[in-house]
Amino acid sequence: MAVGQWADRHRVLPAEGSAEPGAWRNGRTPYLVEVMDCLSVTHPAQRIVFMKSAQVGGTEVIVNALGYVGGALLVPRLLRRVKPAALLLGGALAASVFMGLSGFVVEAAPLLAQRLLAGFASALVFVSGGLLAARLAG
Repeated sequence: MAVGQWADRHRVLPAEGSAEPGAWRNGRTPYLVEVMDCLSVTHPAQRIVFMKSAQVGGTEVIVNALGYVGGALLVPRLLRRVKPAALLLGGALAASVFMGLSGFVVEAAPLLAQRLLAGFASALVFVSGGLLAARLAG
């Protein structure tokens, strides 16, 4: 899965600090999809130059890429140590807390950290939930 696909499926923008809170949609910023996809672990690019103007989503591309890397690389390691059900519940609780905190954060740097943590917690929920669903189906 590429970063753009991950963002379209899992990223949620908080009400505070976002012009359009709710689910991330690549259709809203199609010009960012190629940049995000170049940041995917399977993409052959070794260097990416992103020339842009202000306020076009560059920071969000980085947040999406970090959330993707967290989900793609770190969650499988966590699943070796923690049961999927516990990871699902912990991720859901953490995602709820971090999304709830977005209403209290107004500074740019803490808001960015909060968004990153909410994205990582959402990745925990997605990956562990998918694993549990696959076990039930199989």
